[in-house]
Amino acid sequence: MKALAIAGIMLGLWLYIGHVERSARASQKAADAAVVREATLRAEHADKLNTARLRAAYAQGKAVADATYAPQLASARHNLAAYAARMRSQAAQGGGGIAGLPTTAEAARLADGPDSDTVFPVALADLDACAVNTVRLVNVQQWYASITASHD
Repeated sequence: MKALAIAGIMLGLWLYIGHVERSARASQKAADAAVVREATLRAEHADKLNTARLRAAYAQGKAVADATYAPQLASARHNLAAYAARMRSQAAQGGGGIAGLPTTAEAARLADGPDSDTVFPVALADLDACAVNTVRLVNVQQWYASITASHD
């Protein structure tokens, strides 16, 4: 009987130690998961702050660049308006001349005058987009030249 009692106590002790060990592992796993969760939240927060900082820096840089090239853009648009005026007058006269328009015997005319204004606004919008892009690209070229010059 004593052997059976000792075996019962040993079995109970062995089961208790297994329970304690499983509980300890579960507690450690929960603690590790909490640490990982906290580190993930901190990293996400830092990433959001960095993204906001980069967006603010980009917006500030864009505002400075826009202010820098605004006079150049105004000049390009003024030149475009002058070019458009020359094109309209040459189209009304039948083409030819300096602009390189095809020469016709006479301008295309409707009952109320030349037909150049119906097609020209679309071309003018395209030319305006080209002027904006050209000024922006010149600005980027100047910026890149200043960056490479400062690193030499």
